[in-house]
Parts: sequence; structure tokens; C-alpha cells
Amino acid sequence: MGIFKKRTTENQIVNSGRWPVRHTEFRLTEDYEFPPGNYTEVFFVKEGTLLHEIDGGNQALRRGGIIVCHPGNRHAIKNPVEVKLERLRFLPEWFASDYSTIIDSPDLFSLFFAQSWIQYPSESTLFVFSLRESWVDLIEGEMKLLHELLKSDRHHEPITRVALLKLLLLLGEEFHRYMRGGNRIVLRDEIRVALDFIERAVLSGESLRLKELEPATGMSQDHLGRLFRKATGVTLVDYAQRRRIHHAALRLLTRSDTAKDIAERLGFTDPAHFSKSFQRYFEMPPNNYRLKYGIVREELTAPAADPEVPDNDSPHSEETEVSASAWPDLLQEAVPAPVHRSFDAEETDTEETDTEETDAEETDAEKTDAEETDTEKTDADLDDDEPTGPINLGGDEDDRDQTSPIPPNTEMVGKLLGKEKAVSSRNRKKR
Repeated sequence: MGIFKKRTTENQIVNSGRWPVRHTEFRLTEDYEFPPGNYTEVFFVKEGTLLHEIDGGNQALRRGGIIVCHPGNRHAIKNPVEVKLERLRFLPEWFASDYSTIIDSPDLFSLFFAQSWIQYPSESTLFVFSLRESWVDLIEGEMKLLHELLKSDRHHEPITRVALLKLLLLLGEEFHRYMRGGNRIVLRDEIRVALDFIERAVLSGESLRLKELEPATGMSQDHLGRLFRKATGVTLVDYAQRRRIHHAALRLLTRSDTAKDIAERLGFTDPAHFSKSFQRYFEMPPNNYRLKYGIVREELTAPAADPEVPDNDSPHSEETEVSASAWPDLLQEAVPAPVHRSFDAEETDTEETDTEETDAEETDAEKTDAEETDTEKTDADLDDDEPTGPINLGGDEDDRDQTSPIPPNTEMVGKLLGKEKAVSSRNRKKR
């Protein structure tokens, strides 16, 4: 498991846990920047005051502030005053088996899974809000429980996944209250029928017969396909493929199933077909994914090499009846992979615990002195898809700014900015 500590001149960072969920504590007295990352992240302001900087401006935060950051977003902490910040990073595919809970909880789905399970059109994938005073201690207690589980090396146990899911449910409810309902993604009944139909087909490994959706939804396959893509940002077949890959990733995370076992269980043609489909989505072979993130990797002594992938596979067009083995080929090269995570083949388990956590996300961007810069190897930059449509979060358009949801605390912002100006003035006099 490993507890890793890193010190800059003033800032302190403590990491605990291993994938698929990791916990980090920050004690900040100097400005700190988080470059675009590869993971879904949740930040909780435990103590102090700060200015949270995003591309759209600054937001004043204090105890009880929450930041939900999806891959590809840069943000920074400015003018921290005795700040204690907690961060959780997790893999969305770890919750593939919790389909019913997530899809039946629109606030949870909207805030944490709408950019990984589907590609919901949105202008911003970084959300900031404040907890009610009565909820601050509750959320702090849930964070403490997760921290203790991870420190005890219990990241692989169901209690940890359930504890994290409970925390996400609570935060989803609070964000819904904060946004007065404007954040919730509401899916039509026909879309929900299609989602359930696809989930059953994926888990059974059966053929995907889209024509069977016509009597269940009361609309033609073409019309349903158009509505589905408008509502989710992906096609029916693309969504089915995502679910298959997520379920495959879950087995790699939690079991010692071979590529052959997973291919047979989830309806891939063969292990080579599975490996190609998986690598297209995660940009790493299944065995590399298991070595980097899997919670059973200590039980694996020498995993077999991923099967060779033939170069003569050709894409096909979407059909009314799609056999399970044909789904991977239906994802043409024009469909970008939504997840990009790097893997260093020479990285050991110990290095992953200590070295990986000292990546560019934990580098003080304001320092230019080489001795004060974290020089550890970083994860690959995320090549995220551009949003394909306008934001559609609902609610009144005249009372919310989606890129800066927290109204500025003018008194706090003034004090913090005044502090920055005073320091700058003293520095000029010294020079």
C-alpha cells in the first residue's frame, strides 16, 4: 500500500491507497497548480481559505468547498491561507457492476459518470459548489472512513467501493440542491429502455439485436438511434462497446481471469479481438492495464503476453442485428478513444505507489527553480474529445454561470487579492 510524503518549501502532500481509488492530502501555504489529468477527481476543502482559479476566472472557497474535476481540466489554488485539501481519484470502470444504482440515481450519474459511460454534451466538465453547513462534518466523516480503509490496504474490499459510492451519492445530492435541479440529466423512457436492453445483452454475451427495441420503445430503430445519440453523445453500438470494455476492465481490476476467459464471457470473437478492442479504448493492452491498476496483481506471477492482433481487421457499418463478436469492428477509426492512460513497462509496484503520485498534477507550477520542481515521470497527456454540442444542464439560464457556479465572495476575494498585491509591493521595494 505505501504512504508517500513529499515536501516542497512549504507545501506538504501525503498519498495513500492504490488503484482503483487513491487518496491525497494537501497542506498548502503557497500557490499550487493542477495540470490536466487523466482521472476523475474529487476535492474537499477541509480547512482554510483559497482562490480557486480556472480558465473562466477565480472562485473564493473555504471549508466545505467541493471541486469535481473530470479528465482534461487545468485548475490552480491561489493565495491559500492554512489550507488543508483532500483529493480522491478513482476509475469509473470500477463501478461497472453498479449499473442499476448509478443509472437510477440521476444526480450521481450526471455529476460523475456522464463523461465516461457516455459523452454527454457539456461546455464544462469541472464543477465547483459549497456544502451546506450541516453536511460538512458528514462529508468529512465519509472522507475519513475512505482514508482509513486505504491506509489499511483494504482498497480491494467491497466495503471500500461501497463507501466511495455512498460518498459520490451524497455529493451528487448536494450538487443537485446547490444547482436547484439544473444539473440533472433527464433521459426519456425510450432511452432508458435501450440502456437496460444493452446492459442485458452485454452481460449475457448475446448478439445485439437492435431491431428488438422497436416494439419495446414504440419507434423505429433509426429514429431511436437519432434520439439516443442526441441524448448521450454516442451511438447505440458505441455505447454497447463502452459497456463491454468497462465490464472487461472491471474483471481485470478485481479478478485473475485470462484474456480468453473475458473474451468468451463478454462475447468477443477471441482473445486477440478483445485485446485490440481494449487497447483502442484505453490505449494500453489488457495485461498492462491489470499491472498498473489491478487490485489482484500481487497474485499474478507471470501473466501471459497479450495475443497478437491481426492487421487485416476491417471496420463495418452498423447493422440491425449485430453479433457480439462483431461489435469491436463497428467502432471505426473516426470514433476517438475516450480514455488515454499511459503505462511505463518498467514501472514497479513500489514505484507506482511512490513515484507515480509525484507526477505533474502535484507539481508547484509557480516554482521555476529546478530543485523545487517535481521531476518524476508524468502520466501521458489526455487527448480528450471536444464537446459535440451545447451545454444542456437545464434550469434557468439567467441565474447560473456554468463555468463558475459559485458566486464570488467579494469580501473574501478582496482580502485575498489585497494580500497578493501587498506581497508584490514589498518584493518590488526589496529589489
